[in-house]
Amino acid sequence: PILRDRLWIFGSYQKKFREDEVLDINNGDILRTVEQESEYAFAKATWQVIDNDRLSVSWFNDPYETTGSNSSGTLNTRDFRRAQGGENYKVDYSRTMGDLLFNAYWFKHEGEVSNIAADQSVSDTVRFRGPGSTLAQRSLGGTGSNIQTFRNREEFGLNFEYFLDTSFGTHTIKAGYSQSENSYAEDSQRVGDALYQSITIGQIGRTF
Repeated sequence: PILRDRLWIFGSYQKKFREDEVLDINNGDILRTVEQESEYAFAKATWQVIDNDRLSVSWFNDPYETTGSNSSGTLNTRDFRRAQGGENYKVDYSRTMGDLLFNAYWFKHEGEVSNIAADQSVSDTVRFRGPGSTLAQRSLGGTGSNIQTFRNREEFGLNFEYFLDTSFGTHTIKAGYSQSENSYAEDSQRVGDALYQSITIGQIGRTF
């Protein structure tokens, strides 16, 4: 506590790092080394204004980044790096008025997920008739796109709780109101402004 029985502040921070080698399932060679890094930070302050009033403010974020996929079935040319996470804020106020408990809150969440292609060349998926082709032969170029998504939310709420004592016992009456706004935005960019699907030269003129 900063002020005894009046003001408290709490915070925490954690950082994690992991490194994995992704192996080729056919020959055991190393395809790539993938690094993952994440952070978790939290802070909260609580102020007991007077005996009947309490105000708290909190913040939290969780950024995460990875340099690629851990799947051995993902080619290096079709790999992508990802960044995600966001900020979270909350304000909470409570007041006790005899048998009535009042609470008001507001919070906001800002979230983002971004996938960036490791190979910034045009994607070309090649079609073969019959078996015998490899994944690398069928998957030329990169993933073909970079994409960013934003998921945000903002909410406000009021809650009332009343304790009623009668000859039949104690009753609790609750009421509340909340209003939230959610938004989603996406920014997708096609690499090279094209996405190709091809057939091999030997299949030209044939019907599939």
